[in-house]
Amino acid sequence: MANALSGLTCIAFTDQPPHIRVIWIAWDSPFRATDLRLGDRIIAVNGAPVTDEMILKTSSSLPGFSGETAALAAAGLDVGSTLTLTVRRRTVPQGWTELTVAAPLIAPTPMTRTPEGRSLVAPGGPDIYDNAGFNNGGWAAWYAALVTLLTTLGDVDRVHGGSFNTRFEYRNLGEQHGARVDFAVANFPCDWSRTLKADYDAARAAMAGEPATLAPGALDFRRRGEELAVQIKGLATAAWDAAVAAQPVIASAPAPNPAADDVSLLAGKMLVLPPLGNSQYLNDGGRNWFAAGSRSDGWWFINAETPATIAMLRAQRRYTRLVNPDLRAEWQFLGRVTPDVRLCAIGDRAYFGLVVEPVAALVGGAMFVDLTAITAGETVFAGEVGLVDDTPDLPPDDASPAAVVAAVIAAVKAGDMALWSALHAAWFTDYRADDTGVMHAVLIPYGRKPAPDRFEDQRRLLKERCCDARPLWTDEPVTLMPAGRYEGAPAIEQVTVWVDHIGDFSADSGVPVGNDYRSYIDVMTRQTWALQRIGTGPWRVDEAGRI
Repeated sequence: MANALSGLTCIAFTDQPPHIRVIWIAWDSPFRATDLRLGDRIIAVNGAPVTDEMILKTSSSLPGFSGETAALAAAGLDVGSTLTLTVRRRTVPQGWTELTVAAPLIAPTPMTRTPEGRSLVAPGGPDIYDNAGFNNGGWAAWYAALVTLLTTLGDVDRVHGGSFNTRFEYRNLGEQHGARVDFAVANFPCDWSRTLKADYDAARAAMAGEPATLAPGALDFRRRGEELAVQIKGLATAAWDAAVAAQPVIASAPAPNPAADDVSLLAGKMLVLPPLGNSQYLNDGGRNWFAAGSRSDGWWFINAETPATIAMLRAQRRYTRLVNPDLRAEWQFLGRVTPDVRLCAIGDRAYFGLVVEPVAALVGGAMFVDLTAITAGETVFAGEVGLVDDTPDLPPDDASPAAVVAAVIAAVKAGDMALWSALHAAWFTDYRADDTGVMHAVLIPYGRKPAPDRFEDQRRLLKERCCDARPLWTDEPVTLMPAGRYEGAPAIEQVTVWVDHIGDFSADSGVPVGNDYRSYIDVMTRQTWALQRIGTGPWRVDEAGRI
């Protein structure tokens, strides 16, 4: 018997059902002529199901692994014998399809040599050691490296894992390999170079992303956000001007030096401090202070840890979540001078200054807070009332996982943090060992709310980078814990939803702005979302993350 090969490269998984995933098909494999695709999951070989035991103990003998030749021979298969594979493939928008593909086994492609005895990459191909003037190695080494890259880019599960930037890979393929692929096609017209070109073009197309069409008004959420920010800024500046005009304000600079000047008459006076940035936000002796002044004059200090300033910072965080995530880090205070003197370390020296009690603040030139109106530790910024809907309009309890994900995305666009929060699971699952040491999922039905910072991050992404995000594919639900595993235990199910992100790549392609919308993946987006439900209750997103 000859050494029969399938021409496949696979990796094994014990997921249910156990399978081996196709990550490459050799250029000369007969499976190239079938419907087999990269990413397909082989669940049976010649009718025999792939099992956990096969994967854990003998995976190297499965098709696409190092020991397949010996295993095929042991099964009585030779060159020309048919290898039949049962595969599972994702079916958009939901679930899986099973199909069967078959192809004959082949012998290893013999090394072809020139009349001078030099080895070729393939029949009709280039000399394995020649580099044709390119700086990325001889043909054999270059092709092996390219196949490794294409294998990675063709593994859709890995690409959707969140550690890729498809647009970077698109550009990298063109810059590092495009000219050499074209050279191979032009100078070595053979099956190898034609397959090389097809593989390269397919990878480039996949990394470029699928063209997408945005519905009319799809980007209105950005316009509404900009309009709201302008509206709130107008309210803020008007409120600030009114607050300052209502007080007899003394000049704010230069600040007196309490160690040298008579400051007794300043107590109780109203003061407008100049805008302060992050460099004027200090830590001294374990406490935080806003400081206004200069090394040659005196200083004004505002305690950043009083109820008033904490309420201001909390209002600032709400503003970034509800209005504009890019509020400038700048604070201007209207305050009342106190008789208290403070010594603060600023840089390599310590300075005396008077403590100022803040009365109002203008943050980032866009948000105003009245710090005399604090209730239960909170103060609202001008225009905040009415921005939060305390009774969010939830989708129906029987909404599909994809519909719930779509509702989360819509809530981010609308700035509706209450709805966004309500669509995340209020529970979480943990894993505990039973008396035999077997790990089981258990339900922790309390104590988890999504971090509001995640909402802010998602708002920023949709405002600045991502034009849209859409549910793409939904997996079949899996049972984490069956009902009744312990007394009163409900069933817990989990499902995975893949999300497609759409960006505007007009600048990359040179077309008019807004005419090259494409799907993309990068580390700032989350392609794979997990949702859970308890019993027959509604699906909820398992954990807040990137959008």
